[in-house]
Amino acid sequence: MSVVSIARNRSQTSASKRRLAAVKASGPTKKLYVLDTCVHLVDPLAVFHFEEHDVFTPLCVVRQLDDFKKGNNELAYFAREATRNIEGMANVAYTQGDINMLLEQPSEGKATGTIHFQLDVGNGGNLNAVNVNVDDQLLRITDLIARRFRKQYRDVILVTRDTNLRLRALMQGISAEDYQYDRVDDVDAVYHGVARVADIFEGAQSTNETKDGNIVMHGPRAPYHCNEHVYDEDSKKLYRVVDIGAHHMEVHKVPLRTEKSHAVAGILARKGNLEQSAALDVLLDENIRCLSLQGRLGTGKTLLALAAAIKLVLEGKYEEIIYIRSVVSADQHEELGFLPGDASAKTEPWKAPIMDSLHEIKKAYVQAKDTRIVDVNEVMNEKFSFQPIAFIRGRTLHDSIVIIDEAQNLGRGTLKTVLGRTGESSKVILLSDVSQIDTPYLDAHSSGVTHFVTKARNVDFYASVTLMQCERGRVAKFISETL
Repeated sequence: MSVVSIARNRSQTSASKRRLAAVKASGPTKKLYVLDTCVHLVDPLAVFHFEEHDVFTPLCVVRQLDDFKKGNNELAYFAREATRNIEGMANVAYTQGDINMLLEQPSEGKATGTIHFQLDVGNGGNLNAVNVNVDDQLLRITDLIARRFRKQYRDVILVTRDTNLRLRALMQGISAEDYQYDRVDDVDAVYHGVARVADIFEGAQSTNETKDGNIVMHGPRAPYHCNEHVYDEDSKKLYRVVDIGAHHMEVHKVPLRTEKSHAVAGILARKGNLEQSAALDVLLDENIRCLSLQGRLGTGKTLLALAAAIKLVLEGKYEEIIYIRSVVSADQHEELGFLPGDASAKTEPWKAPIMDSLHEIKKAYVQAKDTRIVDVNEVMNEKFSFQPIAFIRGRTLHDSIVIIDEAQNLGRGTLKTVLGRTGESSKVILLSDVSQIDTPYLDAHSSGVTHFVTKARNVDFYASVTLMQCERGRVAKFISETL
């Protein structure tokens, strides 16, 4: 429902006054949240996520959103969307002669507070200074409002993803907090996708084998998720849960792909690395339409994904491989246009990880004297394409294997945009390392991948595997474990 299309209900003003009168009669129970620009840039619908409390978006933030809205990247898109939402509600309020608006109708019941477009702090206080740093202005605004409205609100809080701004607020005695809506508190407890147990059949009242070789266990619900891998220490076998209910669980045996007969495009799982075998299992399963591979540097995420993608394309199960990467470098230079050369040359630096993996695959074919390397070259030359995230909006990706690299750099809204491009006949692979986030105002708690992995477990077409062992070399392994 677009806020611009909201009916201009003339009872808005009187309702606002009644709510304000109720607050005054019962004492300060509500809070007022002052939203920083970065909050709107990570969530254009942030104003709807403060439940019964009120929100205020100052003019300096609206000005800064205007600076961000130019361009094709996700920040520009979110800046435009946030601006449209605020403008739509402001137009409705001002048409009715009011300076605020109840959020219940535009939020479809998610919020019951009020959004304020102007606040009179009195005593000559200026909330709209132009020649003042935005951060300084936000601190001053929050402080002035807190002093002016201390009888109406239990607290006035500056909400920002900017750690330094929160620290400055703390040092000045101003209430400030991070934007909490899409945060996952315990990152260490995020679903890993591979469990190790002494006996997977412990507690089963009975078992039977299906005609396709799966094992069905009957008894109390087991503590696993659909498509979770379980390694049985007693039998030294790896299983994947393919179905689970209140009184049964069905598993199938997963091969440990450490022998040449189980190679995928020439690539084998390293011996003792259960997670790599688990990853290849779900990468090759056509019933798994979406999966996440997490892991620190050197664990083999990109290599395994590309090897599986090449194999599936060669088998005719998908038509092409689409490699998507968030073009955010470690020093925050995002625009491809600043790089020299034509369109192909501009994208070369961003394709480097996948090309490194292709080199390893080709090397494996050469060492095995396997002539199918010609087919691999054909796939990569004719059925492989690179797509920056900034240009993915509006597309629908059919019959493709979509590899999204550096997915930890995507916020929840951006990840939703990208995954929403995937057609029913495609498979999407998310590669991420939440210890290496380059996007401003994102961290391991708020990355879209963290949020998605937490929400998607138990979905029958989704799987997740966290790769634990660095296989790149002794130096890389030392760095991964130490720094």
